[in-house]
Amino acid sequence: MAQDILLQFEKDFLEGDIEYLNGDLVREPGLKTAVMISLFTDRRAGANDVLDNPNDKRGWWGDLIPDSGDRIGSKLWQHERSKVTQETILGVKKAIEECLKWMVEDRVAKKIEVTVEKFGDVGNYRLGATIKIYKSINGEEEIKFDDLWEAT
Repeated sequence: MAQDILLQFEKDFLEGDIEYLNGDLVREPGLKTAVMISLFTDRRAGANDVLDNPNDKRGWWGDLIPDSGDRIGSKLWQHERSKVTQETILGVKKAIEECLKWMVEDRVAKKIEVTVEKFGDVGNYRLGATIKIYKSINGEEEIKFDDLWEAT
């Protein structure tokens, strides 16, 4: 079975990095690395996206290649500064579902379920997400993020 290189999130530095063990890259049998890259790589804003700065559309340079079809990343970054309302929760859920859709299209998964929840106190809310991936083979995998903005 193919394995991804493990992308380990470093909370202190707010970044992901690869790890080595005995001179080789550490690998992981699950889909956590694929999910991390899909969620926390900024997808380029579309023409209809409302932005604080219309000149900052972000995105990965490889997505500028005409007719490639695939787009990497998510539009979670467009919700980072939003007030935590029901509309924001639905927008975040949609962004997560959109960026993981490739897993179903590429038959890595049969289906994906996303739950987004609000935690914390008034004025200090945070959003968490649970992603349940029903794999095409080998069962299910659940990946949780207690605070989406701490993982970006």
